Amino acid sequence: MKKTILYLTVATGFLFACSKNSKNDAPGPDPAPKTVNVKDPKALTAAVKVYHGSLVNGAFPDASGAGAPVLSTTNYKDVIPAISGRYAVLPLILNVPDGQNPTAPKGAYVKIVGADSYFDIDFSKPLNGRQAPTKHNGIARDAYADSVVVIKLPEDITKDTFKVELAIYNAQKQVSNKVTIAIATIAAGGGSANTAFQATWIPSRYKDDSTNLEWKPAMVDRVDSGYLVCVNNQLNFSETNIPGAKKYYLGEYHDVKNETTFGAGGQGSSEYLVKRKNLDYNKSTCDNLVYVENNDGSKEVFGWSYNTSTQLMTLVYDGNGINGEFDFEVIRMRIENNKLYMNERLKGIREYVKK
Repeated sequence: MKKTILYLTVATGFLFACSKNSKNDAPGPDPAPKTVNVKDPKALTAAVKVYHGSLVNGAFPDASGAGAPVLSTTNYKDVIPAISGRYAVLPLILNVPDGQNPTAPKGAYVKIVGADSYFDIDFSKPLNGRQAPTKHNGIARDAYADSVVVIKLPEDITKDTFKVELAIYNAQKQVSNKVTIAIATIAAGGGSANTAFQATWIPSRYKDDSTNLEWKPAMVDRVDSGYLVCVNNQLNFSETNIPGAKKYYLGEYHDVKNETTFGAGGQGSSEYLVKRKNLDYNKSTCDNLVYVENNDGSKEVFGWSYNTSTQLMTLVYDGNGINGEFDFEVIRMRIENNKLYMNERLKGIREYVKK
């Protein structure tokens, strides 16, 4: 019996070795992921990830009425852009009576319109950050709860618009009114034709009017001075022709860093840092000038999508889905002679060069 078992083992090993060496049996490439159609609510519900959300089968919960929180019905009219493979961030905009502070909700319900299930989101779990103030041309807001809804989109998704229903509830499980939000999915990056954007860019010069041929340096160190007059041993601003007025050094401003990076896969970041030195009027006297030094800066992450035909760049500031930030802006951009030109205002233009 032992010999038979040994023989079968050796034979099986031989057949396995032959199978591994056969070209016909070599494993093929992994199948391509199936594109998710945003017009298919059931497939889209299965494909998205809602942070701290559990899927519940059944009808969307009804509003509780009196005593429940109230979501604004006027500030969800803008279409929220979301880049494929990144995040749709839904701020909570509450109607709060004057003189009252908004109460943080216990959770939220989110449903893709047309689906037969919805997500129950638990706000007691940390999102690794708090709601940030508006920094760009984003959505108008009334009052904020200390929570947001973050939806992670699949990378392979059709570029179209879908809608979600949103309601929040308090600690007593009282459900707010329901609002409907439109989300437009756009492609990450700009395809192989826009690899020229993929670099770190720093501003080189600008002009306030695109019809004006005079360019000005973008980053300039500035030293400020002004006329002050001493009154009761305190310094006060003054006109030059007032008796006793003297010219004083008031401070200086230095640009240390100002750069924007467009990375592969539609990811990007912007970072700036400035150093300031200012005269502290409260602590200074006529005989003893006190200056205060401080640094000011920030770093933001975004997804980017560029339309070659319109030369419009869409920047979606989603905080990588971890800090609750959301804003977006659309800027006209082009690359010419290996330089990037950005129209940030109606008639203003900035020129950037690669770092």
